[in-house]
Amino acid sequence: MSEISAKINGAAQQAATVFKGQRGIYAALAKEHAEIASLLREAQEDTDPEHRHRLLRTVRHELLSHARAEERTLYRALAVFDDTRSIVAHGHAEHDELERLLRNVTLFELGSEAATQAIADLRAAVGRHVEEEESDLFARAQDLLYVAESRRLEDLFRSEKETEKRRLELEVIL
Repeated sequence: MSEISAKINGAAQQAATVFKGQRGIYAALAKEHAEIASLLREAQEDTDPEHRHRLLRTVRHELLSHARAEERTLYRALAVFDDTRSIVAHGHAEHDELERLLRNVTLFELGSEAATQAIADLRAAVGRHVEEEESDLFARAQDLLYVAESRRLEDLFRSEKETEKRRLELEVIL
């Protein structure tokens, strides 16, 4: 049920992004941001260790594949522009921090208050990152990249994400 709820939240966010005039990769990324946020909210609220484990496994796959594919597509395309170079570098650093916070969750018994706090910390960091990205980076990117390039990057992002998800399936997980 949680993944369905996340998909619904993602679709709503994607529609809102398109309504604001952001299409292509921006809408695809916003959709996934909302899906991950929904999964993290549920993981923070539900203290059942087994359910949390399933949710966090999904969060791990979605968050890491999203971040890595985003870096290989949108970030790489924007790193060449003076106006976005420092924002892209900051985004890379935030992705590293999100990965560290995700690993931190696994240090605790998943039903514990400590795990709840670690998930809350991850959720807050994801929220800050998404806010910065969607309000600043996306707006600047739209001024720099043509619509056709945004659509090409969306296709490339989807392909890169699937490749990364397959890699993650092979790793030892939560």
